Amino acid sequence: SLGEKRFFKETYLTLNKDYNEDILQRLKEEITLMDDLPESLKQDTTDDEKSKYIDRMLEYRRDAKKFDVRMFLSKLSFLRPRKLMFFSEYGTVHAGLEIDGVTIEWGRESLVVPNINPRRMLIYTRVNFEKIFPDTVWGNVKALARHPLDYIANVYRMLHNRILAIGQITEDKLDKIESVCIHYNRNATYNLLNRNCQTFMKNILDAIGLKFEPEDEFKEFMVRITSGAEEVGKFRYMSTIFQSRNEFDHYVDQHCHSTSKQWNKKLLICYSDMMDDMYKQGDKNWGPIDNESKWAERIESVS
Repeated sequence: SLGEKRFFKETYLTLNKDYNEDILQRLKEEITLMDDLPESLKQDTTDDEKSKYIDRMLEYRRDAKKFDVRMFLSKLSFLRPRKLMFFSEYGTVHAGLEIDGVTIEWGRESLVVPNINPRRMLIYTRVNFEKIFPDTVWGNVKALARHPLDYIANVYRMLHNRILAIGQITEDKLDKIESVCIHYNRNATYNLLNRNCQTFMKNILDAIGLKFEPEDEFKEFMVRITSGAEEVGKFRYMSTIFQSRNEFDHYVDQHCHSTSKQWNKKLLICYSDMMDDMYKQGDKNWGPIDNESKWAERIESVS
């Protein structure tokens, strides 16, 4: 199964069709409900009702970002993270990808593993920040203020069409991922020096046209965690070290809007994702997330 075309994809890279169909059905019901409302009722919509519609719009937008690619780096049990000549990019750490909820990594024994061990996690970050719509769709404040339900119904239609389109895009990308995986399973032998987990991860990213080349604070973060100093200020941003999710969310609320550098924003989103995963694994210090809709907007704002 690990070396057979189509069977590999059907076994390990299957899309969650029930999930997609559920979102599509809910969107169609929402659109029908808003379209059927008389104009008089649309104009009498209260501010609270408008706010609820907008919150749901942001929730649907977040759910529609189906093809999500995340990179993770983990500590090896037998080596301290450090830079060596043949591990010059990420150092002596294990590397892998999580694509659409499926963990893909290549090592001495296995290829596809169902989960990530957060206790050994150094990084868990989005590689792609794909915008569903251009900024102009979200920036038309006048249209939202004058005709909120018509505006939101139109956004719902766009989301509905986008989800349908993602199926084709995703299938195409999954074919490319499958090809790399099968090539490694049939032809490659693991070599710590020149063909390892990091080589495999880069080949996958190259196949689907993604790059991970951090700058600014994110680059500084990568240097810290891959050179063995990850335990000192794991969630450090400039001169601030965050000790809890509450402290982190408060800082981001105060400073995110004034942050102009894209990679600095990506680091804050990376921290949020890592904290959320740690919270889901039982560490109450790092959750719950303060405002999911607000974070969805921040993710959408990053190119």
